[in-house]
Amino acid sequence: MKNKLKLSFEDKRELELINKYYNVDTENKIVTMPLHYDKASDLVDNTVVSKDNFLFDYEQLTMINNRISRIPIMYNVNIEIQIDDYEDYDASKLISGFNDALELNSYNYAREKRRKWLFATITLIVGLSLLFFMAYGKINNWFGEGNRGIVFGEVFDIIGWVFIWETVTVAFLTPSELGVNSKMFKRRVKNISFHDIENTCIVKEDTTKIYNEWQEEKKLAVFTRWSLLISAIAVIVFAIMDIMDSASIISSYIASGEIALEKSIYMITFSVFTGIEAFILITAGILNLLLYIRKIKFRRVSLIFTILIIIYIIIDIISFAFIEVRVERIFTLVIEILYVFGSLFTLINTRRIEKVK
Repeated sequence: MKNKLKLSFEDKRELELINKYYNVDTENKIVTMPLHYDKASDLVDNTVVSKDNFLFDYEQLTMINNRISRIPIMYNVNIEIQIDDYEDYDASKLISGFNDALELNSYNYAREKRRKWLFATITLIVGLSLLFFMAYGKINNWFGEGNRGIVFGEVFDIIGWVFIWETVTVAFLTPSELGVNSKMFKRRVKNISFHDIENTCIVKEDTTKIYNEWQEEKKLAVFTRWSLLISAIAVIVFAIMDIMDSASIISSYIASGEIALEKSIYMITFSVFTGIEAFILITAGILNLLLYIRKIKFRRVSLIFTILIIIYIIIDIISFAFIEVRVERIFTLVIEILYVFGSLFTLINTRRIEKVK
């Protein structure tokens, strides 16, 4: 037997107050929210000019959302919009404009979310880079000895953590008005209806039908998007770590005072190959970030770098037969596979969509 959700004392008192103004169906857990407008034009976004269609005003959506948020979370909502004068507006087109405004809001939220995660990614990479630089700098005495070295190290440490905290703030602690509105309507509103001055229902639509018309992202597309973002961050961080490791090795070599020709040639060759690998990884990461935000401008370049990552995968798999398998090597291989999957799927899917158009 399922446990029923119990109302707290505050919720019960809140429902008593809400019941004075709205119709509360306690048995079915539904609150009917009547909204009254003198004219239909009060609901329409007049800045959007269309001959035959009427887009619902976003400020009105936000207002309705604010009212829904005041109702206890276990209750769903039916919205009844009563208009005294419909003027020349068709009620069926008004509800269509309402639906379109909700759907556009969801797409804008998805776009905003991608931009937010991109910004969070950039601040994360900068923060990690500064922390790596600080750590390697302290180990190799790049900042000097004594108090001077301590001060420089602390400065980079603080700046790095500021960027890390900004990542957390942007990604997890900053709410999105678009996201709140989109989720609130989708989860809690059950139907929307338009009524005349005598409160006679003219048109009514179930929100399940509305949301079924939306172009929802499939689970594979969501996984692809996260593959692009995670792999892009990881390969750039790998490049930064390689640069720091190389800088530490070269610094130690210079500090040792060795001038052997063979050793010098080896260090120069090592530096060149490290630079090339870092360039490949950083460029590959940037290309996947561009694909993540749907900037499909460098397809051939993205394909070339994806092939380079595939070569990395082949080399890593072969190396497992000769080198001890460690967790970091398995993690690297997983990131490389995510990179290839996200990149190829996005490029192929974009190509397929363009052919359909």
